[in-house]
Amino acid sequence: MSAGLPHRVRLGLRVALFTLLMVVGGFDGVVLAQAISTLPRFVAGSSVQSMIAFGVGYLLAFCAIWSCEQLAVMVENVIVRDLLIDRKRRYIEAKLRYVSSDKASQVVSKINNDFALYRDNYLKAVFTVAVDLTMGTVSMVYMLWLNAPLAVLFILFSLLPMAAPKLFASALRRSSEAWSVDTERFNQSLSDAFDARHGLYTNGAFATVLAYMERRLRRSESSMCTMSNRQGLAGVAMVVLSALAYLVPITIGLLMMHAGWPITGASLVAMFMASDRVSGPFRAAAEHCNEIATTKTIRGQIRRALHGEMPTAPEVTRMELHANDTDGWSAIAFDVPAVRHADATLLPAQRIDVRAGEKIALVGPSGIGKSSLLDTIQGYVDGRDISVGDDLSRHVGFIEQRPFVFDDDVRFNLTFGEPFDDARLLDVLGKVGLAGELGDDPLSYACGEHGSKLSGGQVQRIEIARTLLRGKRILLADEPTSSLDPDNAERIVSLLLSLPVTLIMATHDTQYTRDFDRVLEITPDHRLIAKH
Repeated sequence: MSAGLPHRVRLGLRVALFTLLMVVGGFDGVVLAQAISTLPRFVAGSSVQSMIAFGVGYLLAFCAIWSCEQLAVMVENVIVRDLLIDRKRRYIEAKLRYVSSDKASQVVSKINNDFALYRDNYLKAVFTVAVDLTMGTVSMVYMLWLNAPLAVLFILFSLLPMAAPKLFASALRRSSEAWSVDTERFNQSLSDAFDARHGLYTNGAFATVLAYMERRLRRSESSMCTMSNRQGLAGVAMVVLSALAYLVPITIGLLMMHAGWPITGASLVAMFMASDRVSGPFRAAAEHCNEIATTKTIRGQIRRALHGEMPTAPEVTRMELHANDTDGWSAIAFDVPAVRHADATLLPAQRIDVRAGEKIALVGPSGIGKSSLLDTIQGYVDGRDISVGDDLSRHVGFIEQRPFVFDDDVRFNLTFGEPFDDARLLDVLGKVGLAGELGDDPLSYACGEHGSKLSGGQVQRIEIARTLLRGKRILLADEPTSSLDPDNAERIVSLLLSLPVTLIMATHDTQYTRDFDRVLEITPDHRLIAKH
């Protein structure tokens, strides 16, 4: 099927193909019953050609049906694969946009575990139910075509074995619960006895406690014996009911044939063979429906995530750009909402005015809210991408304390898969001083897991190059020197100050603030003031 077709069209065509193959495969029981019922027609004097034709004809029929069954499985696998890819991609997108990074392990766990259950006990189970019902229905129609009254008799009796679990369900449940309780009590007494060994020695109570434990052990084992016996009785009942399901209709069929009904021994054999392809698939379908029911909670969670169940977005920063007649901007005004962390308000709502190209240092004690202020200015709050202003997303870049580096080459870590010209990539690498440090082909340089093949300073410059590549004219930097040695820290600060951008850099190290145009301080009483 053409990959150029829309996803829904491809899915519809594959479902239609699966349905066609499934219906053809559903004739498995019909062909087998027809083949067995044909055997009585042959006698010692039958021609060799007719016998060979019988064998070859039914062999070809079986090969065609089995091929369709296998093709149906292959188409089913493709459909399930595409459905999983679509749902996982949308689930990852939803969680990536709206879930904090500290929830990443939970998302990974759901992708690996919950979606496996969703695949096996829901998606594949739905297809299995469809196959079972189709086979049972095709065989049932065939039986009705052979002889409707006799078919109804066979079908009704074929359902008898399904009654056994119902008859013994209550007794089996009670015996299972009793065994579970008794076993738990024995295990607890055994654990208690080992914990109390010193006290047993002191009081000479080993014999009496052993007798106490033996009573609990005997009760536990007796409960197991009772449960096993009831399971055995249920098995015997199923065997008896299965025998009745086959023998009673056959006996009645023989009596009907004796009474002159249009029934032959061959049709009775065909009925017998086909009836197994009715009750068996219907029982299996019922079991798989129970499997599907177990996934209700997981399906609900996935459905809510896929259909945009997003947390309420907090208020975000609004940015005003003031233009002049020469170089574009003269000033920027940030209307910043209250800065919050958990339930605490770190800073009240306020307006921050910045000159274009100005370099501002943001200082204050550790934990006072410098990072939270920068996040709020950017419009990235509580780990959710909630920026609603085009100016924010288009013009504001962010340098993290510890930028993440994918286990890929420099090209991917700059572009994140977006199409950029190599010349432009090399240009930004040159601006941050990396073009000459990463070999003759810096774009293909392997960064290693979490950037293990890069120094801390190189990682920070990769991050700066990302913002330059996308033409960010306002740069927020959150403690970019915190994990660097003094030489690299000095180099990064000098690089940031040299860039033709408006810069607000949070730092805990006041030695770097001397070259900034302005210093803003978050005070211990949660005010933002200009520091002199």
